[in-house]
Amino acid sequence: MEYPEEGEYVVATIKRIYPYGVLCTLDEYRKMEGFIHISQVSSGWVRNIRNFVKEGQKVVAKVKGLNKQRNSVDLTIAGVSEIEKKKKMKSFQEERGAVKLIEAFSKAHKLNESKKNEIIKKLSEKYGSLGEALSQVAEFGVEKLKGVLSSKLAEEFAKLCKSKVKVKKVHIREKLDLTFYGGGGLEKLKKTLLSFASLSGKNVKVDVKYLGAPHYFVDVYADDYKKAEKIFSNVREKLEAFKPSEIHYSLERVKE
Repeated sequence: MEYPEEGEYVVATIKRIYPYGVLCTLDEYRKMEGFIHISQVSSGWVRNIRNFVKEGQKVVAKVKGLNKQRNSVDLTIAGVSEIEKKKKMKSFQEERGAVKLIEAFSKAHKLNESKKNEIIKKLSEKYGSLGEALSQVAEFGVEKLKGVLSSKLAEEFAKLCKSKVKVKKVHIREKLDLTFYGGGGLEKLKKTLLSFASLSGKNVKVDVKYLGAPHYFVDVYADDYKKAEKIFSNVREKLEAFKPSEIHYSLERVKE
């Protein structure tokens, strides 16, 4: 039996509501049961739990503790941020969609249950998640299926992924405050901002948005975080190349 880890975010479906708490099932753990005490439903006062949740609702919860003997998990939804909710639901939906795609592929090619589960296991272990695995296959093709499928099946599965799976893109935004001192400051500003945009390349796009002097957004879109972070390293190098007496700047990551 696989158990979630303490501190992990999970997707749970509300099964039954009591005056003192909520019984739910964990969607990703073979319908293992979890319990949310009334004190963990909200960070504020809870007079009626039904004002916060309802039967059949899916929620993002955080694991507070495990009881393996009872096969039960203590959960909390109090204090789970909107960012964490969106992040977890997105990954949950990607995983569910990936499983359905693999099931459809297995059925179309008459692969048995054991083989289907083997594909799921190998892709999960190799890429950390099925969503990431299928995104990689969709973008790079059969080379990402080495050791997972035979060459013929790999070609068919890669075609399916390319037609059905949206390739993941990373978006990082930083707010830039930039001022040049002395003569030619405006020209230096224009050239510097253009030099950021020129960092765009294969699978990487850099946009500079004017917010009102001296404020700008620098947006980087890439196919992975390493590439995006490398762009911001290059941006900082360009800014650091100026003498302190001729420039004032600050870069701050904007949380989405």
